[in-house]
Amino acid sequence: MKINKLNNASKALSYPVKKLAKTEKAPLTEKQQRSKELKKFAMSIAREVGGLAPYELRATELLRRDEDKRCKKFMKKRLGSLKMAKKKIELLAEEMRA
Repeated sequence: MKINKLNNASKALSYPVKKLAKTEKAPLTEKQQRSKELKKFAMSIAREVGGLAPYELRATELLRRDEDKRCKKFMKKRLGSLKMAKKKIELLAEEMRA
């Protein structure tokens, strides 16, 4: 008796039937926490010294002219996803307010 492997494969589940035990995320160690803070500090210094990238300057211009939709479209094209575009636009808008 032959069994069609394709038919059986399509019926197989891609996840386990039994649920696994729930786990908690381990808290950051002191060393990890410190390195995270140092990285954040270094990024802020680099941002201050380097300024904005050319595409970010264009995006701020679009925001100043109240062309939010166009800005979102432009940033999505540059960054690859709408989620990252929205995040970057929020950062730029916050920077403009300050």
